Amino acid sequence: MPRKPNDKKMNDIDALKTLIDILGKVERNDRERILRWTCEKLDIQLPLPATYIPPVSPAAPQSESVRQPKYGSGREGKDIRSFISQKKPSSANQIAAVTAYYHQFEAPANQRKKSITAEDLKHACKVIGRKKLSNPSITLSNARHTGWLDMAGTRGAYKISTFGENMVAVLPGGKGQPKPPTRRKKKKKASKKKTSKKSAK
Repeated sequence: MPRKPNDKKMNDIDALKTLIDILGKVERNDRERILRWTCEKLDIQLPLPATYIPPVSPAAPQSESVRQPKYGSGREGKDIRSFISQKKPSSANQIAAVTAYYHQFEAPANQRKKSITAEDLKHACKVIGRKKLSNPSITLSNARHTGWLDMAGTRGAYKISTFGENMVAVLPGGKGQPKPPTRRKKKKKASKKKTSKKSAK
């Protein structure tokens, strides 16, 4: 709705009161996720405190450095079997999304990583006693096409998407799940065939 000429801009205090009022109506565990999504949506980069020193695992390669989420869970983390059992994924795509979410946000702090591969998905299925997937790489690709995962920049690596985070957050049996984002299919360029309407006489 367009702002009327005599309307005043919302000042910092009013904005803060509105935000507190809204977040006060949701569960405490959901507030951190909502704040993080808001920052991502508005492209806000929060400055880190001057005394902040990110944790570094000597065993982790540089390309898979562990990221502490801006509003993440505690350092202790959970084991993957307990987390997947708690979420009760009902399909291969959901297992892929839950696995990616676990590794990025719920694993012990020194084991977290931004993305997963087919090996991580195979391991997740093994620890929960699920039947071995015929092709974990295809499962990851399918989960990406349904909007639950995103490509992570390197071949065969996938990370949890914003939609996937929301989906995992409401499992098991959550209601009001948002519709997955529609992936635009690349249109194949039709070959140009020039046909002459003039017949040779």
